Amino acid sequence: MSSVDLNGIIPSKGKGKGHAKGGAAANAKSGDSLYTWNEDRVNEVRSNKQWSHDPKYFRRVQVSPSATMKMLSHAQSGVEKGMSSPGGKPVEIMGLLLGRPSTDPANLNTLIVTDAFPLPIEGAETKVLADDQEVMNYMISLGEAIETTRKEKFMGWYHSHPFDVEVTSHCFLSSTDLSTQLQWQRSEDPHGNPWLAIVIDPL
Repeated sequence: MSSVDLNGIIPSKGKGKGHAKGGAAANAKSGDSLYTWNEDRVNEVRSNKQWSHDPKYFRRVQVSPSATMKMLSHAQSGVEKGMSSPGGKPVEIMGLLLGRPSTDPANLNTLIVTDAFPLPIEGAETKVLADDQEVMNYMISLGEAIETTRKEKFMGWYHSHPFDVEVTSHCFLSSTDLSTQLQWQRSEDPHGNPWLAIVIDPL
């Protein structure tokens, strides 16, 4: 399983968790180089598709500070909205990730997440579904806007598992999540766009 480096931003216990490693001081220099855009190198990496020959090719994920804060804030908003509702239970949230495979020769086994975009989707325990036509139209419009304003592509998705507080983390993919991830990978990976899934436990 790949480790996720939240670029030195590691939430305090009880304020949101993800798979996180590293520290700002140790990773600042190497982290900055990972975000450098080189279109020729990006096209080369996407064309080579080394991950198509090795299912465990990617070992690490580097998430920008802004993407980290957007995801954690979005996940926490689902908790607050759900707890204030009549049912009194946190709701799952979902969003899309913007980024690319690393072009740094020293970190080719790394996926780079540069931004995150919340989607108007709420889910129940162990699953988040995005099959509503209004949601699909929103995703299409968002994708078209990104194509005209950003160099990166959508390269993954995130969602939360705001379940009861326990000793162990709820950062796992449910059977529905696995099916969703597999569909995305089959659609995107062969075209030079490896697809990432991130699960956030906000409790």
